[in-house]
Amino acid sequence: MNSMTLSQFADRMLVILPELMQELWLRERGLVSNLDISLPQLHTMMYLNRKGSCPMRELARALRTRESSVTGLVDRMTRQGLLKRVRSRVDRRVVHVAPTTKGRHFMRRLERHRRHAIMLLFSPLKPADRLRHVLTMEKLVATLSRERKG
Repeated sequence: MNSMTLSQFADRMLVILPELMQELWLRERGLVSNLDISLPQLHTMMYLNRKGSCPMRELARALRTRESSVTGLVDRMTRQGLLKRVRSRVDRRVVHVAPTTKGRHFMRRLERHRRHAIMLLFSPLKPADRLRHVLTMEKLVATLSRERKG
């Protein structure tokens, strides 16, 4: 099968994507459950891992939620020792949130685990097929990002 209609593609993706997401989450859940971390907490850690630190308002925007929800989330993660709050030196009303040493260590372990899982998943494919997958995924992310900002 060298081609398929967009409708056929959509039908197949409706089955494949949820199964893929579930399988990937099941693999990550083992490591994540050791720290009793939720999916929103994981997204928080992933964002802060890229940013280093950010104001609470920015984190709420990045997670697409209200600041009050982020406050509760950060409270729980602070109690777990994953995050810390730091007042801005420029404006004391602004509170930044950043990973703690424990949070950074957790993210390093999680990234190693995820990298290994991705390598296992894609190892049966030829290098050219892996390249096509990466290029396609990058295009999809760029398209979704433009649509969200647009």
